[in-house]
Amino acid sequence: MKKLFLIIVLCTLGIGAFAQEPDTALYKEIVTVQSENQVKLSLEQLASYVGDYELKEGFSIKFYIKGGDFMSQATGQDAHFMIAQGNHKFIPADFPSVATFVANEEGVFDKLIITQSGRDFEFNRVD
Repeated sequence: MKKLFLIIVLCTLGIGAFAQEPDTALYKEIVTVQSENQVKLSLEQLASYVGDYELKEGFSIKFYIKGGDFMSQATGQDAHFMIAQGNHKFIPADFPSVATFVANEEGVFDKLIITQSGRDFEFNRVD
């Protein structure tokens, strides 16, 4: 049911649906390897990414710290543990996607690029 909901939300937002179901077992293996190589960031470093990033009105992703873990939660969806990969990139632990934070001239992260199913989606920080 969650997969159907995600596809409906993405279609409603004009993003499009996935062309095929990702290989979940393969992705879990990849995440295991990437978790072992996770870049360790301090709470202060993680705090620089915390905020709400909006794709379009009504759909955003909130990044926050909970119990020392960096988490993300999109509008109407479950929260996900994020694994730091370096160079301001994070991956969710349970589905194939990459979140890349982009800083402005002052060094403040004000943009987010989500790469999923071969497409890039640009979000703007709204908080």
